[in-house]
Amino acid sequence: MLEILQFKLDVLWSMLDAMSMAYELQRLPYHSVTRDNVWHRGIIL
Repeated sequence: MLEILQFKLDVLWSMLDAMSMAYELQRLPYHSVTRDNVWHRGIIL
């Protein structure tokens, strides 16, 4: 049950971040996301 709640909160925070970037900062949500490999987690995304 706590894992489901944590997932819901993660989704809601992601939505809030995207909306605040779009409406307050006038930037596209996740504008810094690239197709380049990410090495800082030890996995390739």
